Amino acid sequence: MRDESGYTLIELMVGMMVSMLVFGAILMMVQVATRSQDRVSERVYANQRGRPVMKRMIDRLHSACVSPGLAPVQEGSTGEKLILLSKSGTAVTPVPNTYVYSVASGKVTETVAIGAGAEPANWAWGAPSTPQQLVDGVGVAQLGEPAADVPLFRYFAYEGGQVASTPLATPLTKESAAKVVQVNIAFTVSPSAQAAAEPNAAITLSDSATLRIEPASEDSAQVNLPCV
Repeated sequence: MRDESGYTLIELMVGMMVSMLVFGAILMMVQVATRSQDRVSERVYANQRGRPVMKRMIDRLHSACVSPGLAPVQEGSTGEKLILLSKSGTAVTPVPNTYVYSVASGKVTETVAIGAGAEPANWAWGAPSTPQQLVDGVGVAQLGEPAADVPLFRYFAYEGGQVASTPLATPLTKESAAKVVQVNIAFTVSPSAQAAAEPNAAITLSDSATLRIEPASEDSAQVNLPCV
């Protein structure tokens, strides 16, 4: 006759416990993979929101040397506000517009005042436009080792033929603004203005633009000014 013996109760309980452990491990792996995918997706979206704004400001800085010896960064610029003369075009000496980029309440905005006039001495600017919001969900970046908070904008002069390691004090005076040869920009941006669904979804963006046409002189006694 065929053996009709089956599993004992203990064997069934052991099998159920092993199955539960296997299913639990699989569920945990799926949850980790899902969270990782969500975090990557949010960071990609944050990059898509913040990168065009960074490029916009850097492009303005790269188009800032409109006249030899003209200081593009203006008096009154701070760590939260950049006042800049800039203009792109084919004219030999284009008339620059005044751009103001500022951050407040987690929002970066841009205002523009259109320039007019035949000669630099006669340039004048109209009333600034209504502030245009470029991106929200912006925060303070942490850079360096150890990491420390840095303002949105930092301004540097040349010292001894190289860019100084210490930024100029702000707000910039007329004298210090005339020495700015490099502007560093850094900020964090979230996938949206609201808190991110995934921790660490915000990303840090940083870049810099040098406002020099010719290399700086290594003569420590010579003042290296922007747009020369």
